[in-house]
Amino acid sequence: MSHEIRTPMNGVLGALSLLNSTALSQNQREYATIIEESTSVLLRLINDILDYSKLSSGSFSLTTDVFSVESIVNSVIQSCPPRNPEIEVKSIIDPDFPSHVKGDPLRFRQILQNLVGNAVKFTDKGYIHVRTCFKEDERDDYSVTVEVIDSGIGVADEAMNTLFAPFTRSANSATKRYQGTGLGLSICKSLAELMGGAVGYRTNPDCQGSIFWLKINLAEGA
Repeated sequence: MSHEIRTPMNGVLGALSLLNSTALSQNQREYATIIEESTSVLLRLINDILDYSKLSSGSFSLTTDVFSVESIVNSVIQSCPPRNPEIEVKSIIDPDFPSHVKGDPLRFRQILQNLVGNAVKFTDKGYIHVRTCFKEDERDDYSVTVEVIDSGIGVADEAMNTLFAPFTRSANSATKRYQGTGLGLSICKSLAELMGGAVGYRTNPDCQGSIFWLKINLAEGA
């Protein structure tokens, strides 16, 4: 069912991309851009609902592959540029971090994309740092921690207890600027637990911003 739903939406986005590459009047280009942005939002909504449904039913499965954590972190950062170009966005990774690990790269990216995307959404000035470190255990596996640290608007005290509950959004999320399904963090939590890890939140002690963290176990890469 997910394939039947996602494929037409991707087809619409592809057609809109081709349309935008043709000669259009200013009004036509504005209309095409609005349709493309709205379709992208709808596709994200569909993806979130489908993923949440599979996770809730226990039918979600992970894959195992060798990948580079550093490459995925850098790729995610590049794909989530802040609206304000003066915001400092950078990756801080343990210099001894292994070049390759084994796990599910797609779901690792999905969790990180959500956490970094949220930081970008709620940060108007200052910085967004992605800090990655690890500990090696006696089996030569790695306990990996990724922290997304920002100087954004933070999380209200009354929202902290339900932050990772499904369909939960902050008060600011009700505005068009902060729109979303309210499923992103819940999906991150379920995916992290499926990978034998956890996600969490704490207030940034240096400002009113946030620190969202992910801890998962990854095997030694080949």
